[in-house]
Amino acid sequence: MKYRILYLLALFPITSAFSQSDLMKEAPVREIDFQTYLNEVLDNNYELASRKYNVDITKSEIDVARKFPNPNFVLGNQSADISSKHLPQQWYAGFQGTIELGGKRGARIDYQTAVADQSRAQFADFLLQLRADATITYVNTLAIMLLTKRKEESYKSLFQLAESNAIKLKFGDITELDVTQSQVEANLMKNDLISSESDLRAAALNMILFMCKKDRSRLFYPQGDLNIQPKEYDLEKLISFALENRPDMIAARYDKVSSKYNLRLTEANRVPNFNFEVANNFYTRSTNATGPSPSYYALTYFFGVTMPLSNMYTGDLEMAKYRISKSEVDLEAAKLKVEVQVKTAYLQYQLAKEQLKIYKSSILADAEKVFQGRMYNYRRGNTTLTDVLAAQRTLNSVYFAYYHDLRNYVTKVVELQRAAGIWEISI
Repeated sequence: MKYRILYLLALFPITSAFSQSDLMKEAPVREIDFQTYLNEVLDNNYELASRKYNVDITKSEIDVARKFPNPNFVLGNQSADISSKHLPQQWYAGFQGTIELGGKRGARIDYQTAVADQSRAQFADFLLQLRADATITYVNTLAIMLLTKRKEESYKSLFQLAESNAIKLKFGDITELDVTQSQVEANLMKNDLISSESDLRAAALNMILFMCKKDRSRLFYPQGDLNIQPKEYDLEKLISFALENRPDMIAARYDKVSSKYNLRLTEANRVPNFNFEVANNFYTRSTNATGPSPSYYALTYFFGVTMPLSNMYTGDLEMAKYRISKSEVDLEAAKLKVEVQVKTAYLQYQLAKEQLKIYKSSILADAEKVFQGRMYNYRRGNTTLTDVLAAQRTLNSVYFAYYHDLRNYVTKVVELQRAAGIWEISI
């Protein structure tokens, strides 16, 4: 029985080492710092590029609004003699056209300008949201990477402990149960490490989703340590800044402006247009015996106004007025939303900052010190394996909680800046 256990334990280091090398097999990896990553997102993100075209389209629509009705050039024969009675013929050349009244062209330009301004504000809001979402993805990936490194260190430590115990068993220094327990602990940590590395690759793929890299065979791992110095914010100043400068607030105000210009345009479109025609007529000489006449030129002109009979229906005016009322309600709702979001983000930031303060003490160093001390005493036979494993679990728990709270803190910083409409984060 003893030789069977020794045989299995002899295989254990080889199997563990082989599994460990398998963990390192992955797609090519390149490290990327935060600013480079963010620049890649802003330069290559497909949805951002699509939203940018919306801005270009609305800008082009301003030029479309500047267009006016083109006049028509007319040329023809209005009276051609086909009776062979030598009557005069009438040739004419002139212009027909429409003159827009009621300030239609100016109203169109003002309306499309307001729409373009609103589109730019909406693009800025999307940019703010994209930057925040991309940053949170980077932070999550970095936190998972730090956690994975911590688990790898723990696995190496437990793996070495299991190998050491296998050697001690040969000399009868420890029991078979201690060897088995150290082996089980190492395998459990290895399994946890595999899961963490899988999470890391999945998070790295999410980074590629934001960067829209064409070469998707390469993974990008973040750099840094998430150690961002806490900063004091003035809640009232954040709210005031957000209400004035947050892109979605600016878009809501432009929506109100465009609604008013839309009413003005609707009213202008109800004003009849002025139609005209001016032509120069040439009458040929007539040799008809009954009514001979010489050739001559004559100027003809016509003026007309469209009869606005359909103006008895006022649905277009009512729609435009309802749109103004809706934009005013939307603006008030946006103000309330901004204020609540800033206050919520601020409270969550303060809580996350308080949770992180505990790690500013010596808790991490103390947990490491306890584990190293337990390991030192165990090697000299002054403590039990249970004490060593308990210290290892405590050390892992402290670091895992630290990385969780650290990620939560940085995420809350990003969310607070998103809510306030500011951007001053650097990782």
